[in-house]
Amino acid sequence: MSNGMVETRPLVSVHSGTTVAEAARLMSDCSMGAVGVLGPDKEVAGIFTERDLTGFVARHGDPLQTVMKEVVNDFPVVVAGPISDQDAIERMKKAHIRHLLVNEGGHLRIVSMRDLMGAWGE
Repeated sequence: MSNGMVETRPLVSVHSGTTVAEAARLMSDCSMGAVGVLGPDKEVAGIFTERDLTGFVARHGDPLQTVMKEVVNDFPVVVAGPISDQDAIERMKKAHIRHLLVNEGGHLRIVSMRDLMGAWGE
C-alpha cells in the first residue's frame, strides 16, 4: 500500500449449489474472510462473509443441507478500481461492511478491512 492505492486480491468463488459447510471449509483452509458466490451462468451472484456465517450459525442453520443460493448476500458493495486506500476505507465505513468488491478491468477482486488496517494510520 505504499502508493496509497488498494491492493486487491482475486475473488475466490464457489458455485451457488455449494453447501455452507463446504464454503466455510474453503474459507478456513485458505484463511479468507469471504468468498464470492457464482450463479448458474458463472456470474457473481454475491458474497458470503464471516459475518454471514456467524449469523447462519446463530440461527441454527444446517450447514450440510443449506446451499449458498439460500444464504448469499446478493447486494455486495462494488466499486470501480483502482481506488485509494482512504476512499476504500471511507466506502466501507459508510456502508458498514468489512469486504469491498473492486471491479478492475472487468474482473471482480476483493479487499477486506483487515487488508486496509495498515492504511488507517497513514
